[in-house]
Amino acid sequence: MTDNRTWRGLILQNLLQVALLLSAPATIFAEIPKTVPVYSFVQVTLNPDETALVIRDGLLPVETVETKDGIAFTGPPGRYLVALITPGRPTPDQNFVEIVGVAPPGPVDPPKPPVDPPVPPQPDADKAPLPDSPGFNVLMIYESGALPPAITKEQHEIQYLPTVRDWLTANTTPSDGWAGWRTGDPDAGVPQSSNLWARMLAVPRTSLPWLVVNNGAKNKGYSGPMPKNATEFMKLVEGLK
Repeated sequence: MTDNRTWRGLILQNLLQVALLLSAPATIFAEIPKTVPVYSFVQVTLNPDETALVIRDGLLPVETVETKDGIAFTGPPGRYLVALITPGRPTPDQNFVEIVGVAPPGPVDPPKPPVDPPVPPQPDADKAPLPDSPGFNVLMIYESGALPPAITKEQHEIQYLPTVRDWLTANTTPSDGWAGWRTGDPDAGVPQSSNLWARMLAVPRTSLPWLVVNNGAKNKGYSGPMPKNATEFMKLVEGLK
């Protein structure tokens, strides 16, 4: 008789526990999809006490938006970690979502117009190349051995014509017993040279033969290609005297 009462008590106790479990509110677990197409939102359903952290490629935090039932996020194709943080649990639950698909390429920048290379500053056309040198000096620069037809006959003969040489000797500024004009070579240098002639030979040039005229006292001069003939040469140097 006692045993029957004991068994009945155990059965009633178990039935009571089952009834209590059935009457308790059901636990809603977070819902996280496994894959989502590119450009679609990943919808994550959360329990009221849960929060979630989303990370892309193992390092980059992802911005999320709140929804009625949890959060949502999107991004480029890749693997995303959704970490669910629940009070009372020592570590977050880790869930992975793949955003799949191929993102189309971004807009192509229109072709840009070509940019002209910077032009180095040029000296003033009629200013003395060496304004700190007060004399009137003329340097004709020829490549040694450059004979017609490598250069024109008219340009080649300028350096030898008596009318040219006599005028230069009479009008240029002498120094150390020498007239103030020279014929030089870009490699061999200038005969009876000094610092002045080294500086005149170093004036930038773009071709040969080349002419450098310097009148420092009047800040007038010329640095450019050799004139085409003796007539143009004389007109140029006489105008700079």
